[in-house]
Amino acid sequence: MTRGVVGGAVTVDPQLYLTQALTNVPQASGTDLERWLPDRWKVEQAHRVKQLGG
Repeated sequence: MTRGVVGGAVTVDPQLYLTQALTNVPQASGTDLERWLPDRWKVEQAHRVKQLGG
């Protein structure tokens, strides 16, 4: 996974992000859409990985 900040922008693994976003956004409610913004998704993804022991 690509990590860090490049030019002030949060970097993410584009394939992982787009796969999860395109799978989950259609079922998301309007209030959940903000969590799929790349910077927020990355924080949640890091939390999930930490919970799984990674």
